[in-house]
Amino acid sequence: MNFSLNIINNNLIRKIFFYKNINVFKKIVSVIIHEKFVVFKKLFLLYLKNIEKNIFRINKNNYFLNNISNLNLNNLFNKINL
Repeated sequence: MNFSLNIINNNLIRKIFFYKNINVFKKIVSVIIHEKFVVFKKLFLLYLKNIEKNIFRINKNNYFLNNISNLNLNNLFNKINL
């Protein structure tokens, strides 16, 4: 009787430990995803500021908008590996 209770107890402990590990893993993954998003957001805002500066400079110098060369988002996506 005591032996069977011990086995049940061990299985229960294993399950609790496993689920606890899964939750820790989920938290770590969510933190990593959140940090990548924050980095992406900061880079994107910097990118938009850069575009604003270029548009202002172009308007100031009376150039056409199609002379802006860094309007591609590829540079932004290459800076972080999403």
